[in-house]
Amino acid sequence: IAAVYILCEKRTTSMYNAIWKKIKELAPDLEKNLEFIMSNYEVAAISSMNDSFPQSKIHDCWFHFNQ
Repeated sequence: IAAVYILCEKRTTSMYNAIWKKIKELAPDLEKNLEFIMSNYEVAAISSMNDSFPQSKIHDCWFHFNQ
């Protein structure tokens, strides 16, 4: 079940870093409990998630993989 949907104009690593920073401010315990993250195949998003949540596993979306 998706917990967060975000609409943004840019798809840069710095934009994703800012998004994750704000989410971590709003939910400080998230990092302790986040086991995996599902995402599409955006390099900037994956890079940012690896930096922001190094203990979490990144899973790519099967739907986007098949397109």
